[in-house]
Formats: sequence, C-alpha cells, structure tokens
Amino acid sequence: MRKEVFIAIVVGSVLGVVIAYGAWRANSAITNKGPRFNTSEQAEDNSPKAVDGLSLSLVEPVNYQVLVSEPTNFNGIARANSYVYVSGEGSDYFAKTDEQGKFNLGVGLIGGVNEVLVGSFDASGVGETEGLLLVYSTEYEIEEDRVEAAKNKPISYIGTVTDIASGTFQLSRFSLNNKSGENGDILQVSINEELTDFVKIDTSTRTIGVSDVAIGDFIVAMGVADERGVLEAKRVLIISAVQPFVRKKTIGDAIEVSSNGITIESDGEQYEFDFIRSTDIVTLDEEGEMEAIRYTNIEDGDRVFVISYEDEGDTIARSVFVI
Repeated sequence: MRKEVFIAIVVGSVLGVVIAYGAWRANSAITNKGPRFNTSEQAEDNSPKAVDGLSLSLVEPVNYQVLVSEPTNFNGIARANSYVYVSGEGSDYFAKTDEQGKFNLGVGLIGGVNEVLVGSFDASGVGETEGLLLVYSTEYEIEEDRVEAAKNKPISYIGTVTDIASGTFQLSRFSLNNKSGENGDILQVSINEELTDFVKIDTSTRTIGVSDVAIGDFIVAMGVADERGVLEAKRVLIISAVQPFVRKKTIGDAIEVSSNGITIESDGEQYEFDFIRSTDIVTLDEEGEMEAIRYTNIEDGDRVFVISYEDEGDTIARSVFVI
C-alpha cells in the first residue's frame, strides 16, 4: 500500500486501565486479524492529539483481569451520542453511547492473553485509546461463593521471570500501558507446589512442575493479589512472549470503493486500504446493533472509520465502520 495511516494505535502507547488474565491452552493456536510486531516498535507514541471531549472511562473489565466466560461485557461512559470501538484479537466491535454517554458491548475473546484496544470517536475525529491485557481461561476455577468471587476478582501478572526463590517468582511486567510506566514493573508471585497448577504451552500443552520454570521464561500467573500486591497464584502458564499487535485508526470521507479496497480523504490527504477476506464492513442499524453491509453500500462522501494494520508494505483494512 502507499500512504500510511495517521492515527497509529500502538498497543504500547495506551493510557491506563483494565483487565487481566486467565486461559491459555489454545493460546499458540489462535489466528489473529493481523501480524505481530516487535516490542521495540511500540516505544514511541506517534498518535496525534485526541479530539477534546472524546475521552472514555471504562468501568469493566479491568486491566489484567482473568475471565472465565465469554463474550465479555465492556461497559463504561464516553461522550453522549458518540461512538465506541473495542478492537479485540479476532474482531472489532462498535456501539453508540446513549444520552448519558453509557455503553455496553459484548466482545468475544480468544483463549489465553488478549490485547484489546478501547476508544471513542465521532464524525469530527477520534479520542484517546486505552489498551488492556485480558486473560481468558476456562481452566481457572472461580470462587463458588458469589460474594467472595466479587470481592476477590482474579487478575494476572504477565511478564518475564527475573528471579526464583523458595515459594516465590519475581517478574518484570509486560504491559501495554507504557505511558503509565507499568512496563517493566517488578512483580512478586507466591506459589504453592501443592495448590498451584503449572502448564507449558508451545507446540503442545502439558502439565509441568515448579522446577521446570526457569529465569527468562515468559509466564502468565493467575490468582488473587494480597494487600502487599503479591499475587497468590492458582495457575501459572509458560508461553511464548507476547508481542504487541499494532492497529491503526483512521477517519475520513470515502472517495473510491471497490471489491479490492477503499480510498478515503482526511485533512486533504488520501489514504488507501486493501480489503481481504476477513475485512469487516459494518454500520449500526436502527436499534443500535452492528450490521454487516457490503462495500457497494458505501457511497462517495460517506464518513468512515477504519481500523487497519500493515502487512508486507500493504495497509489492510481490518474493519470499516460507516458512520
């Protein structure tokens, strides 16, 4: 593709919030809509300044949360009658806020670590983006008592093992929230050889022992943190290091569309995006529900919001939302 897109949503640039951990066995077998990139490419935040008034406050889920069922409800508050997007590992989701600015979106997750972007936009532009790491696991056992489960929501510590002592792992945290300084934070994980499950996921999934965990391993530890911030791990996975997935967002007016792609104009510049089989073209119906449409439904001058990624020099449209 030629001209690149402007509002780069680099997962490592996001501002704060939410969610955490838990499910892994299929983690290495998942097919995402787009390639992974090296962490070093995420260091700089080259997103343009967000439009004033388009901030978003996500209530749930929270960063590093461990989730045991899906779809997961994403709810929060943004500007009234603006649009909200949730960009997950496999798909992108869109909704319009109500008169109070509230929104609620059901979002599908993949097994294992999910890199999720959440943000708001309207016809005038886009707001800031929040990046979350969520863990979806069907193997993690939640407290049966609902009160206790609500009080002790499981979270995940994700990162590289830097030290091992009797009953404790020390991690250097992997985070999407570089601006908040979380990336590289030192985390403590308490383990119990009798109660903590250890699983390694590479070409296969297998149960291992605590002695099989080594310094330098990339792990996802799931459990509940105590008052000191030490995670009491119930389940620990050794997986390949998570690589940030770069997604970009662009808003503009459609000036040319075909079965092969779309060209839009934004601030006097033209940007081209290729369509592939997995590209979603959507809008909202009268009830505010997402509705799939064909490229032939896009007319010249329609305002569109595109989530895209780069692949071997081409700019691929992951999703096209017609406002």
